[in-house]
Amino acid sequence: MNKNKEKNNVHYMNEVFEPRPPFKDVPKNRRESIYPMKLSKKEEIKINKKHIEEKREKREEFTNKFTAEIIQCGKCKEKIALNERKLQIHCESCNEFFCCGIAGACIGDDCSAIVDGNTFSLKYCNGCVNMYLKINIQDNGQCLCKKCEESSDIPNYYRET
Repeated sequence: MNKNKEKNNVHYMNEVFEPRPPFKDVPKNRRESIYPMKLSKKEEIKINKKHIEEKREKREEFTNKFTAEIIQCGKCKEKIALNERKLQIHCESCNEFFCCGIAGACIGDDCSAIVDGNTFSLKYCNGCVNMYLKINIQDNGQCLCKKCEESSDIPNYYRET
């Protein structure tokens, strides 16, 4: 029996075995930490830049698609793309866009709002205001809509014909 123990039954085959892979590529069976692996600052910056660039491209694509829309002027019936920036107002009364035939912004209190200290007024076309009033004929960007014309808060000099 001692002879069998001393006898080694291993046969060497030099060209059969492949080299051992590097240790970094070998998956680890044990978990080192419960926290995810942190990226370096440079890698975080690259990922953030890529994410921001993708968002910018999506937003630009949507904007280009949106501004390519064609809208017809309510007065001259010319078809205008939004990216041409010819349309100047949206009339609050007839709900149409206009590049011409604009009466202006209403000076009445019902059509005005103060936001962050700035006064914003609703705008109207010539067809939706009383064109017999002086304020609606003047080319000063102001008008008086039909609803505010009936209001008692408006001074009488705005109602002059």
